[in-house]
Amino acid sequence: MNQTAKDLGLNATYYNCHGAQPNYITARSQAKLTRRFIDDYPDILRITSKSGFNFNGSYYNNTNHRLNTMAPYEGLDGFKTGTIAEAGYCVTTTAVRDGRRVIAVVMKSTSDAQRFADSRQLDYGFAEIQKRDAARKRPVCSFTAAPDSVRPYQPFTVTARLEGVSASYACKAQWYVNGAAVDGYGNSSFLTADYKTSTLQYTLKDLSGDTLDIAFVLTMFDGTEIRCETALPVEQRPVEYGGSLNHPARGILSRQKRCSLPRISPAKKRDRPRPASGALAMGRRGHRRLFQRGVYHRKRCRVQRVSAPHSGRRLRGQP
Repeated sequence: MNQTAKDLGLNATYYNCHGAQPNYITARSQAKLTRRFIDDYPDILRITSKSGFNFNGSYYNNTNHRLNTMAPYEGLDGFKTGTIAEAGYCVTTTAVRDGRRVIAVVMKSTSDAQRFADSRQLDYGFAEIQKRDAARKRPVCSFTAAPDSVRPYQPFTVTARLEGVSASYACKAQWYVNGAAVDGYGNSSFLTADYKTSTLQYTLKDLSGDTLDIAFVLTMFDGTEIRCETALPVEQRPVEYGGSLNHPARGILSRQKRCSLPRISPAKKRDRPRPASGALAMGRRGHRRLFQRGVYHRKRCRVQRVSAPHSGRRLRGQP
């Protein structure tokens, strides 16, 4: 029993299955257990909603007096009473109206009549549902992006802000980019509030489109959605290379992506890295001279080494 309670996420400890001696559970966990019982075994409500039953020629009232001797409560269909010295008078009641169920738990009440008076907190539950239903219909969502356009491979942030939320309520929240859910940016128990914000941090790596579609979606308990959407322009900028090249030994330039030599910024001689053994360390002028001497030639946008013209001289760096 205790392992099952742990698996259900209950704050409870059981020492017996009959309840004649104390077991321990919080009011919230008792409400969660009742909801799970109804969800898994809905036929139980057919029994808990009875006002009483006949047995061996005698009629017995349900100990939940809201189903018989007291004024009937609209939608009430259960659930359980219990009394023990350590826990006092307890009752778990539940009712459904317009497809919405409320569960109320009373513990340590002072008398049988008082526990049912305390169970009027069902009224509070249904009043809250009405307030939250009205609040779900009026939220306004606005976006703020920094920067206001997207640059590939540069992180940016988008913030969604809710306004007009008259009552707080829980729902599912998820960020989407180009129709796909963003990992790590979903919340199954997002608690809304007026002026509450949610922020997405993202880096674009797909350069196929001119705009980036971003959506922040709130999903209610009944599956209805509130979507906040925007489209940010994607800046198509060429990638600029501002580094330097380290040439391999023997003057062979590999992986050149352009047919022309790159522009190498002049640097002081003492600041230039020292070449490895047998390597050429030349600037643009040195390469131009080698082209003139026939040491290199261009072919298919790659620079390859060819034999030098017969001059009887050895080039610096050649073995």
